[in-house]
Amino acid sequence: MKKLWILGLVMIFLSAYSVASAAPVDVPTAVQGLKSKVFESKDLGLALSVGAEGDFVNERELDESDGEAEFNAWGGKIILSLIDRFDLYTTLGQVVDPEYKAKILGSDVIFELEDKFFWSVGLNALLYEQKDWGVKLFADAKFRSVKDMAYEALIIDGTKYTKSQLAGLELDAKWKEWQVALGVAKQLANYFIPYGGIKFSGVEASAKATYSGTTYDLGSADADKVVGLFVGCAITPFESFSIDLQGRFIDETAFSVRGTFKF
Repeated sequence: MKKLWILGLVMIFLSAYSVASAAPVDVPTAVQGLKSKVFESKDLGLALSVGAEGDFVNERELDESDGEAEFNAWGGKIILSLIDRFDLYTTLGQVVDPEYKAKILGSDVIFELEDKFFWSVGLNALLYEQKDWGVKLFADAKFRSVKDMAYEALIIDGTKYTKSQLAGLELDAKWKEWQVALGVAKQLANYFIPYGGIKFSGVEASAKATYSGTTYDLGSADADKVVGLFVGCAITPFESFSIDLQGRFIDETAFSVRGTFKF
């Protein structure tokens, strides 16, 4: 029976990736069962973790000009756990190959943007635990921002104009997003914890460029959909280390992988 559970959840996860951007949903270290080995203040209820993650956003639809965004993000994470129930965290990293696509003034326009530093902050919590069944309810909230992205190229109706060809072209693009999520996890084995849930997210995206006297303005675009689903699994081969795989879909198409070590 347990093997069927695992097989079914893996199939759901793979399906989510194939059809699945807000930022990844962070699962509390308490839900993953991570234990501190080195740094822990029992008097204050504090523990420290570090991690690294990759986030691959294949498509995030925007509500302006039939727009959509895609990018990859790589980052390092610092997590401060409180009373083995709450995690306060921040992620710093690099957005790689960001790109906006839109229909502007009757033309198909693609803004190819430079890699850029991003930051995010968040808070999650273990809300409820049913120990006999191994079921845990959790919540996560976060904000992620990328500012002042410059351009690599501007593509208009299939014709690509690179930075060297467009001396003097100015482009200022931004990306902000917020997200709140509610999820449930099930401990199927000492090392395997599948989970899933619902999330609500919003986006603010902007980009504008002027070429040959014509201004192509994405405007102030928001997310086309604000409600989505996420599904994933945390694999904890050691008490102080976990690997997390996650797919997100409906409001976006995205996949993330994360490793976390609790000191």
